[in-house]
Amino acid sequence: MDLRETSAGVFGALCCISCGQPFDVVKARLQSSNAHGKSPGPLAVALQTVRGEGLRALFKGFTPALASSVTENIVVWSVNSFLRNQLEASIGAGDEDFVISNQQQALLGALTGCVSAVAICPAEVLKVRQQTKTVRGATSLQIATEVVRESGVRGLFRGVGPLLARDVPFYFLFFGAMETFWDKIAPDGSENNLLWSAVGGGFGGSLAWAIVFPFDVAKTRQQVYGGRDTMLATMRGVVRKDGIQGLYRGWTPAVLRAFPANGALVFGVHLWRNIYDTIMGEDI
Repeated sequence: MDLRETSAGVFGALCCISCGQPFDVVKARLQSSNAHGKSPGPLAVALQTVRGEGLRALFKGFTPALASSVTENIVVWSVNSFLRNQLEASIGAGDEDFVISNQQQALLGALTGCVSAVAICPAEVLKVRQQTKTVRGATSLQIATEVVRESGVRGLFRGVGPLLARDVPFYFLFFGAMETFWDKIAPDGSENNLLWSAVGGGFGGSLAWAIVFPFDVAKTRQQVYGGRDTMLATMRGVVRKDGIQGLYRGWTPAVLRAFPANGALVFGVHLWRNIYDTIMGEDI
């Protein structure tokens, strides 16, 4: 395991969750809503949550969300770094001018998503259950016990299918778009500048969330309500009740969250790499 990338993933996750958690709570509540017809907007849901449960309710699920994000980003940055090194060693061996293309970055991201989806599923189940409960005081341990009592240990992996369907294209788009932004839009060397690295991360995250969002709706529905429906059956059920717009319920807070949260994530990763290299006496 690459300690530099692992610790960068942890620090980046702390930055990401600190910026994005209230948006994530609103997203989860919109996604799990059974209201037919026109659903309340994100702002209305946020205000309703604060009025009924207090401001702290916008940070419900923070502990499992942090656990999920830390796990995800340890896996994402460590696995992606490993895959990059393997690609450079196999294809670019002996070629000092070899540079991984943006398309290759995207494909490595997709492979990374395969691993991360399975790794974060239990924490995602606990996070979503906690976020959507309107009663106070439901701890992560209580919810985990409830899930295992209802469905056994496999209940902690409910929604893994939609998670894979979400994370594989998500990381394909995230890494591909971020690298393309740094390469084609931002000034030269921007990926090494903390501000521009954050903008690239926000751009990649927003684009990816905008496209993969329907799979996240299916994941949330399965993790909240259970049942044995497949991902496609879950999505068909949503469309049958609420139309195609039902698959985009919560889209606005998700995409709004993506820019600051993913920007903070990439900012944190790059900042920690600089700190680590300074401590270890390596060239930055």
